Amino acid sequence: MRICLDLRRPDDCGVGRVALNVAQILYHLIQRRTFELILLVTSQTSEQFGSLFQGTSRIICDSKFFSKEDMFELPRLLSGKIDVFWSNQFYISPFFECPVVTMIHDIWPVKYPEWLPNHDEVEKRHGPNVLDAAKEITRHFENEMYSHLDLQAQSLYKKRVGLFDRYMFASMYLAAREAKVIVTCSNYSRGEITGLMPEYEHKLHLLSPFVRGQVLPHAKTSLESDRVIMVAKFDPRKNHRFFLLSLQQLFSIRGKKPKVEVFIIGDVGYRSFGKNLVELGQEVGRTHLKC
Repeated sequence: MRICLDLRRPDDCGVGRVALNVAQILYHLIQRRTFELILLVTSQTSEQFGSLFQGTSRIICDSKFFSKEDMFELPRLLSGKIDVFWSNQFYISPFFECPVVTMIHDIWPVKYPEWLPNHDEVEKRHGPNVLDAAKEITRHFENEMYSHLDLQAQSLYKKRVGLFDRYMFASMYLAAREAKVIVTCSNYSRGEITGLMPEYEHKLHLLSPFVRGQVLPHAKTSLESDRVIMVAKFDPRKNHRFFLLSLQQLFSIRGKKPKVEVFIIGDVGYRSFGKNLVELGQEVGRTHLKC
């Protein structure tokens, strides 16, 4: 059996790190000689990961994610060369001929439509022909799948007025339908996916493909310290709001304690979310926190 793993993401993003860890797990299992591992890479990732996977076959594809080439040409490129395709994205093209494993890390394209990139951002990130891909995939979704959705999902889709909002939504639902197996990395995500798409619960498997590191014991864990630091990208999945409001509630219960400085460090992006988070921090900080 020839398993092709999508290793096109560099390891400086979360999806890329997950893909790398999955690749290392499968590479280790090759010793049992039950399958052949084929890596789908870009020119960049082939060079980056070259020393880690010696002896494996590679297919180079430099098309951008969500582009027309990615959704339509990639399945034809791999046709007949592989038996299983493992995608670490939340989406897959609906036109693969072989069985597919897809990883859905969370449901942000459905849950946070206001957070999705606008047209200019999508074109810059995924190439000028992403517009054509979006039109064709959403048309395919509406013709082949929309009428089979439950009322909740149909209502969610109707609320998407932008083409790319609908493209992301359609991609996730098509991925869930077409995948032979759906993998997610946490019980939280599993619950989110099951709540949104209960009809695919039988496909869903929990996998935490992370290299286990050494955890250093701490003699004392408390919030007596005057500084708390959170390092995470500024997006809704990282629960900054929950973090800030929990600290506020905790110190309200604890009574008169020294104020705590809160530092949130991370890339600010995705439209106005970072700005809204700063405003929340300022509001919360008027009580027991200094943000």
